[in-house]
Amino acid sequence: MGDNTVTTDGNTQTTSKSQTTLTVSGSVAPASIDANGRTTYYTDVTKAIQSVSQDTNAETQITVFGNATISTDVELNDKITLVVTPGTQLNADVTSGESNMVVVTEKDASGNTVYKLVETPTNPEQDYVASITANGQTAYFQTLADAVKTVQDGQTITLLKNSDVEGTITISRVVTFTLDQKIFTMKDTIAAGNGFVLTQSGNTYTVSVYVPPVTPPDRPSGDSSDNERTYAIITEDNGHGSVTVSADEASAGTRITVTVKPDAGYELDELTVTDAKNKDLKVTKRSETTYTFHMADSKVTVEASLPRTAPSRSPTPALTMWQRAPGTTRPWSMWPRTVSCPACPPGSSRPTRASAAPCWPRPCTPCPASPL
Repeated sequence: MGDNTVTTDGNTQTTSKSQTTLTVSGSVAPASIDANGRTTYYTDVTKAIQSVSQDTNAETQITVFGNATISTDVELNDKITLVVTPGTQLNADVTSGESNMVVVTEKDASGNTVYKLVETPTNPEQDYVASITANGQTAYFQTLADAVKTVQDGQTITLLKNSDVEGTITISRVVTFTLDQKIFTMKDTIAAGNGFVLTQSGNTYTVSVYVPPVTPPDRPSGDSSDNERTYAIITEDNGHGSVTVSADEASAGTRITVTVKPDAGYELDELTVTDAKNKDLKVTKRSETTYTFHMADSKVTVEASLPRTAPSRSPTPALTMWQRAPGTTRPWSMWPRTVSCPACPPGSSRPTRASAAPCWPRPCTPCPASPL
């Protein structure tokens, strides 16, 4: 601009003035401001953008090149334009600071994307392939690639006509956006750049950082950290049932479930869990057959005592019956200690069960009516 001739190509920018030519690498100073016949280089992209005043009356070009990233919003006016190289990443919005003017893109001779303002087009589909509406403004893009380069997280790209450019649009930043094709078609292919991964769900594209799976290196047996080390669980019983555990080995603090199933005729008398120092661990009963404990930081032994079930005994009858007459009974407790014998002389009696000899019943002598 002015007396300067500025050419930006990938990672370098060359400024020529009179007999002097200056070439700057983007790895050293990735941003420049060209205004009033002077080109100023910046090592910090954000500072370069913030140095431009919206009140300027001079034609001003902000250029970001190399593999730099724009992280602060850029507001353009009818005097300010923004040029970015293909390797530059946009992580901020490019907006219009003028009413009745919108942001559009075009390509320069070096293939860079130029953002500038124009009056709002009446028929944008004649000159532009896609649009993005955000923050109350609509920007228009000559190619779908420019729209994808510009779109920010959560925004939507809308096709205005068929995108007939065959090629791959590479995204090397974290972003999620929607591509609304309407009734139009696209020959472009959207892909993730090196170190990123692209997933698509319907018309929503998500680019995220690729995280490779981590495979732990092989280590000798037992050469593990305390948090990863496991210990054996040994079960013992007397052969009259089964004792199983939820794991053959576990790390310290892991809850282990023990299931005990005695054989028929046997029952669980005691379940103990001891560590390598023969210290008892707390066992919690969960049901008639399941128990739990928390693994110690050593080998443990689970031992179940399964004795034979005690034989069942018939209950002792509460009352002993004495046959009084065929088909009838009378409990001993109903008899008084002595009873009168109606068939004997007056005043005679015979003993009851409570005071009788083992040969009871026996009649009094003589007792023709015995037994009563």
